[in-house]
Amino acid sequence: MESRPKVLVVDDDEQILSLLDTVLKSKGFDCEWAFSAQEAKQKIARQPIDLVLCDILMPDESGIELCRQIRKENPVTAVLMVTGLEDPKTIDQAIKAGADGYITKPIEPSRLLPQITAAIYHRNHEILAERYREELEKTVQEKTRSLERIISKLSENEKRFTAIAESAQDAIVMVDHNGRILFWNKRAEDMFGYPKGEVMGQDLHELLAPPEYKT
Repeated sequence: MESRPKVLVVDDDEQILSLLDTVLKSKGFDCEWAFSAQEAKQKIARQPIDLVLCDILMPDESGIELCRQIRKENPVTAVLMVTGLEDPKTIDQAIKAGADGYITKPIEPSRLLPQITAAIYHRNHEILAERYREELEKTVQEKTRSLERIISKLSENEKRFTAIAESAQDAIVMVDHNGRILFWNKRAEDMFGYPKGEVMGQDLHELLAPPEYKT
């Protein structure tokens, strides 16, 4: 039986923790709580965590500092920051600290799964690229063995998250930095009328923009 992806929610508000716990478990995730950055560090040290959902404002240490430490010590763990204000400066600090994205309060449960899925996909692709660069500096034999292990692990993760995303009631579309489609779930097929096999690799803007706005 496949293990379910694990999310650690870090917030000092028990109502928010309870809400997110209910939503995440209903979407197929295992969920852990932490009321402080210190408690979060202890839980991360004890078990593998796929994603940390962390409030920026914490009583003992800022979520940005926690994110910075996670990125240093647990590079494969995705991090989504939660903020009450869409302040560009704070968001920029979070991204520079290594966050894979951010969510603004109040949190809308219907948007949570696409945001979590996007963060995990982003982290997986970042790690794959980084490990590949590292392996290029080693011998061909060592590079091949290690790269196969990395790809196998990331492939397992991607299959788990793809299964969750495919069963979602929301349309989920992932694009790369050039706007080309990486992921297109069944709900997106129903909503936009294009089967997955036809849209993969296409430019999202060119595909969905009205004719008068296409280049």
